[in-house]
Amino acid sequence: MSSAYRGDETLAQLLAQAGVPQTPADIRSLVAGVLAAPEGMEPDGWMVLVGERLPEELAGQLRALKAGLAAGRVAEAPDRADALADFVLVAMMGLSAAARDGADRAALERVAAMAGRAFRRELSGT
Repeated sequence: MSSAYRGDETLAQLLAQAGVPQTPADIRSLVAGVLAAPEGMEPDGWMVLVGERLPEELAGQLRALKAGLAAGRVAEAPDRADALADFVLVAMMGLSAAARDGADRAALERVAAMAGRAFRRELSGT
């Protein structure tokens, strides 16, 4: 079931209720990276970077945020789009392999946060 995005304040509350440490700004950066990469076989697969077994209300808001950003986004770095998409793909593959090999959630979250910061820096050109 799809719903409209209810805003960053609601997202922050849902993240906190689910025990997810990321902020709405962190999630927006993650979604920007997801949107830069080709969509895979599992359109919601990226949500593992937010957390496991997310409550449906939170998952719905994440889907709505992604859809809204996809519909309204402006290409901020078209000359680097392929490189940014490759970065996201490699980061997600690495996280997936690490999870498969037994990395704990805290370690995966730290790496995902670092990848998000690196992506933001690359996107902003600093």
